[in-house]
Amino acid sequence: MLLNEEMEKFMSDPKFSTKAATKVCQALFQEHRGKYEQALESWTNIKTKEACIRTVQILKKSGGMKTWIEKYGKRVFMEDHAIGLKLFTRDEKEEKPEQAGEFGENYDSLSMTNDEILQFLGDIENDLEHPMMGN
Repeated sequence: MLLNEEMEKFMSDPKFSTKAATKVCQALFQEHRGKYEQALESWTNIKTKEACIRTVQILKKSGGMKTWIEKYGKRVFMEDHAIGLKLFTRDEKEEKPEQAGEFGENYDSLSMTNDEILQFLGDIENDLEHPMMGN
């Protein structure tokens, strides 16, 4: 998707402000330049469903380093667990990468073992059950 089309998607929200536009432009620019960690930091400061989706996309596209998943993926799970789970799943409808849509890469591209994924999900569950004890 072209950068201007992505901006139009955000700007169609009536609550969208100039300040928000600046943050989104910065995040999209960093992402398109391959500066994934900087983009993840920027998306973290944008509290929207779309920011969660973009975070998952970047984590998958970048190979999903464990430290990034723990740092940025956790926020997505805490805000919208359904989007967070997309990090570790693949939609059966997604047959070819060019037809994949929002979450084209699968969990195999992440640099976490199955045990690490289960530990991560267990930590999220614990944080949801005991919010004051979480990080």
